[in-house]
Amino acid sequence: MQRCCCYGLYAIVLILIQNAYLQAFQEEFESRKSTLNTLQQTANPEDPAVLQQLNTLNDLWTKVDNMSHTRENQLKDNLNTVSVSTKNQ
Repeated sequence: MQRCCCYGLYAIVLILIQNAYLQAFQEEFESRKSTLNTLQQTANPEDPAVLQQLNTLNDLWTKVDNMSHTRENQLKDNLNTVSVSTKNQ
């Protein structure tokens, strides 16, 4: 029983570390948002190649943002699951 509890605590620590890295990434990612906004405002709307690149950039930006929030939710769920199972042991 002691061994299972240690694995549970180890899992909690790993989840918390992953969450810290994720939060740092999200903060850095958000700080780059102004660069994206500047690109959008200063881009030549007449150039189809530039518009294509901006659309691609916006799509990728949204995907990365969504994936980071999905990962955040997964980590929260995992932490809750491990916390509950550790308490029950």
